[in-house]
Amino acid sequence: MNRFAAGRMQRIEQSGIRRMLEKAMALERSGREIIHLEIGRTDFDTPAVVKEAAKKALDEGFVHYTSSMGLLELRQAIARKLREENGIEADPAREILVTAGASEAVMLTILTVLDPGDEILIPEPMYLFYLDLGEYAGAKTVPLPLSPAEGFQITKEKLEKQLTAKTKAILLNSPHNPTGHVLSLQSLRAVAEIARERNLLVISDEIYEKLIYEPHRHHSIGSLPGMKERTVTMNSFSKSHAMDGWRIGYLAAPADLVWELEKGQQHSSSILHPSPRSGHRGFEARRPPDPAHGRRIRPEAPADDGDGGRVSPLLLFPSPGRLLFLALSRGEKNGRVGDGGSPP
Repeated sequence: MNRFAAGRMQRIEQSGIRRMLEKAMALERSGREIIHLEIGRTDFDTPAVVKEAAKKALDEGFVHYTSSMGLLELRQAIARKLREENGIEADPAREILVTAGASEAVMLTILTVLDPGDEILIPEPMYLFYLDLGEYAGAKTVPLPLSPAEGFQITKEKLEKQLTAKTKAILLNSPHNPTGHVLSLQSLRAVAEIARERNLLVISDEIYEKLIYEPHRHHSIGSLPGMKERTVTMNSFSKSHAMDGWRIGYLAAPADLVWELEKGQQHSSSILHPSPRSGHRGFEARRPPDPAHGRRIRPEAPADDGDGGRVSPLLLFPSPGRLLFLALSRGEKNGRVGDGGSPP
């Protein structure tokens, strides 16, 4: 370890996803043909209308600073999307922040709300980067173990077993990376009840909301009674529009919390340009439908065993009807499902 690196960096791992991708790209440079299973990207391209909008924005000179909250027109389009599709009312001027992908949205929120010693509860299996994010704030990640036999659903009883006086937030990811499960409305209500009772913040990563199969339905916890004032809803264009390299995400939260989150934006990425302009135009032009909506992006999942999924010592296969991830059921780090998917 470099002598100038902070001690906390010893507890933070390099991404196994990225290490594998670097090896795969090196093989490609040597002339090998590689099938990429390491990186979590869609199998379709950014829609042509978005690419054309980006070219036009460049030609029109949209290459300079914008608001540190993101282009207002984009925030207005996001507000309409949240209202119409998620049942969440958000003021585009004060309650929506455009970020450099959903990854920055998560990081900004963690650094903004957690103090050293605080605890954040995250369902396990979890997207591996979640495990380390709390370390940046000196906080502690507390896993909430979920069972494939129960469809990886959450109950109030399970939550209460993991809560302590130091718990400040709960982080949800549904549809989920790496298992592909979708939290039921009953599970979300259980989380909401605990959050209201214990005055907890809920961080809801909903980046995979468009990659879902019948009869499952995505529900935003921020739309439930009493939850808007205690929920940060996050999303991006990475999965729904195959724009993972563009780095355009967003979050919606109470205005006084967005005020604090914007400080982090100003001290890191500062602003986004010119992508917000192209994102706005592409976002408006694509309605309806989303490129990912209803798209068949996987073969048939294996038949399940009647308990919500088929699990072997090495592989986890979610049951049909959900986004399929192929993931190690026991990773190298603390027995977690290891490093499935990729940064949102």
